[in-house]
Amino acid sequence: MKNIKKELFNIIALYFKIKKSAISCNTRASDIKEWDSFAQINIILSIEKKFKISMNSKVLLQMENVGTPYRDWE
Repeated sequence: MKNIKKELFNIIALYFKIKKSAISCNTRASDIKEWDSFAQINIILSIEKKFKISMNSKVLLQMENVGTPYRDWE
């Protein structure tokens, strides 16, 4: 599961051009100034593409922080 967490952090760090060390499982959209609804959609699409999955609307609506999808896959 560490690889999943690492990849999630990579996706977010690359998208926002920030250091991975600035991201934790508790990071919320409100913690990153540029994280708006457009960014949310792009991050979700990147996650789905990377892991070859489709996240259902229930998971998307419950996303509270970066760790939410990771927690659900543990």
